[in-house]
Amino acid sequence: MDESETGSANFFGPVRAAPFLTKQRQAGSSSHVTIVDVHMRAPSIDPGVKAFIWAFLLGLYIWAGLLAVGVSKGTALILALLSFGGIFLFVRLRGYDAPA
Repeated sequence: MDESETGSANFFGPVRAAPFLTKQRQAGSSSHVTIVDVHMRAPSIDPGVKAFIWAFLLGLYIWAGLLAVGVSKGTALILALLSFGGIFLFVRLRGYDAPA
């Protein structure tokens, strides 16, 4: 078997053109480069950061809701902080996608 067919002779694999660039030739004109569609994906975010964001936003929502219904500021703050801690732990420990 020829190593060039499998790419095993080349440490970096077979040489290919960049996947986002293609060269096209038109009759009677010079070659030009066309950009191919790029498939974007969301950035990877640490589960602890996701849990903090969820807990912060929901805790803020609870705090504002408690103030809106007439609960005193101190009580609203204590209940919001307790909610923040509970939501953070819940999302951090159980808020993940199961591997496929």
